[in-house]
Amino acid sequence: MRLIATASCLLGLHSPVSDASFFFAFSQRATLIQERVKAGLRNARAKGKRLGRPRVFVSDSKVEALRALGASWRTIAKELSVGIGTVRRAAKSRAKIVCGESFGAGSEVLHV
Repeated sequence: MRLIATASCLLGLHSPVSDASFFFAFSQRATLIQERVKAGLRNARAKGKRLGRPRVFVSDSKVEALRALGASWRTIAKELSVGIGTVRRAAKSRAKIVCGESFGAGSEVLHV
C-alpha cells in the first residue's frame, strides 16, 4: 500500500480516493493475470500436456548394490547424478518389494 501511496504522490494524485482507485486497478490486473494463467494450465491439461518437472529414472538395483558396498547416500546420489532424496526414495521402494513377488519387466526402475 505504501508503494501505491508513493506512486500517487509522485503523480500529484494524492487523495484517499485516488489511492483506493489505484489499488483497485492494480488488484484487478493481478486477478486477470491469475485467471489467465489458471485457464492456460487447465487448457494444457485438457490437451494432455505433461506439466511440472520431468521425472527422473533411478535403478533400484544400482542403489542397493552401492549401498551394500557401504557407499553413503550422498556418494550414491553423485554417482547416479540425482538428488539424495531420489536415491532414498528408490531404496525405500525397493524395501517395500516382498521377496518372490513378480512385477514384470522393468520393475526395478523407480519413476519419480
